[in-house]
Amino acid sequence: MVKITEITTPASASGSASSAIRTLRTSSTLHLSLSLQKIASKSIKVSLQGWPAKPQFSLGGKHGNIVVKSRDKRIHKGWRVFKVDGARVGRGEVRGVVEGKYVERRKGGGRKGVGYEVEFFIGEEQEEEEEEEEERKGEEGVEEERRNAEAEAAAAALKLKEEEEAAAAAAAVQKKLLEEEIRLKGEWEKADAAVAEKLIAEEEARRLKENVEKRAEAAAAAKKIRVKEDAARQKKELEASKKLEEETRRRKLEEERKVLTKIRQETADASKIATKLAQASKLTGLPSRSTIIEPQKALLSALTLPPKSPEKSTPPCDKCDGPHSTSSCPYFKGKRDNHNDAWVKYGKKGEESDSCISNSERKYRGTVIHQPGDGSCLFHSLSYSISGENATSLRSSISEYIKKNPTKEIAGTAIKEWVFWDCSMDCEAYADSMITGSKWGGAIEIAVCAHVTKKDVLVYEKKGKGFECISKFVGGGEGEIRLCYSGRCHYDALK
Repeated sequence: MVKITEITTPASASGSASSAIRTLRTSSTLHLSLSLQKIASKSIKVSLQGWPAKPQFSLGGKHGNIVVKSRDKRIHKGWRVFKVDGARVGRGEVRGVVEGKYVERRKGGGRKGVGYEVEFFIGEEQEEEEEEEEERKGEEGVEEERRNAEAEAAAAALKLKEEEEAAAAAAAVQKKLLEEEIRLKGEWEKADAAVAEKLIAEEEARRLKENVEKRAEAAAAAKKIRVKEDAARQKKELEASKKLEEETRRRKLEEERKVLTKIRQETADASKIATKLAQASKLTGLPSRSTIIEPQKALLSALTLPPKSPEKSTPPCDKCDGPHSTSSCPYFKGKRDNHNDAWVKYGKKGEESDSCISNSERKYRGTVIHQPGDGSCLFHSLSYSISGENATSLRSSISEYIKKNPTKEIAGTAIKEWVFWDCSMDCEAYADSMITGSKWGGAIEIAVCAHVTKKDVLVYEKKGKGFECISKFVGGGEGEIRLCYSGRCHYDALK
């Protein structure tokens, strides 16, 4: 401990703190710890980090401005807080201000690391006593004012009570007079009510008697009407029942006639369809669709065949290879069999029907660009290689072409024959079903696309590490479109 005879506070102190700037009496003795000796003759400013770091010391004491616990080596137990951020703080407000700085930094600016400054010093005992005396006098004045106010309130309450008692007495007299008036009025009304009740009872008895008589008359009339209506209803129901039986019999006969007509019509339609299918099979050179395992693959092959050659008027003969024209053959006088394969294979020993595929096109190494399986995979794949087109617009243009050009020949056979062979529909109905929705496209649409876009369309299948061309649709040589056929009517683009 050290004996100190003089302590001064910072020159910037104001208010009650300014009285601390004096010299203690020589007879006064203050014993300071080592931590308090550091600020015995001066104040110490310590910068503290703001949010998210909480204050590293605790405040206590009578006025809550003395450090009672510290985890910060720069701040010591027994120091008194004098200022926060350069502003003097009352002793009773120190703890709230210091803790408020942490909350202010967290909720206000929201910036981490923004700190604040706390200034510590040793308070003077004489100053504290003077301030306590001032606080005591202020409290006595407040107590005196409170007593005076209570006296005035008691006097006002007494006066109010007297006024309320006088008003209550007057109200009691008024109430008594009103009750008497009500009693007399009630007796008069009771007498009037008795007379009125007697008159009402008499009137009610008379009206009741009249009602009973009227109801009896009405019941008799209603019974007569009901008997008459029941008879009419029974007659009407009997007539309706007979009419219903006749109508049911007529409808049954009509339905039977319709069923017979429908059966005859369906039989006739089936016969016509069978005839047309046989004709389509003959013209396309393909067997019945129901006998083919993969019809689309058969169409891919058939639609790329070259058209049938016309009969030659010069030797050799197409029927017997003799030294005369085909039309004047002495051995085969009938017409040549109308079969596509016979015409395509004629004079091409050992060659395949897809001879339009060059050796460079037959094998291909590329990348499959997968298309969505939404029913429009073919149109997605075709439009991938056509600038300015998409699946919807291409589907529309191809469908319109089929609808408007049913007699246009592909591989020597009209489009309508290919369509009827594939789905037993005419071109208009087929195009209408194709233009909307998600109906699958196939070989017919590829052939039409090649014709419309003037581009050659090559269809490949996966084989080994590469792809092998199975069909080539010659369009016009203005570009190429490559497709990858995965079976079951699914196509992807091939790049």
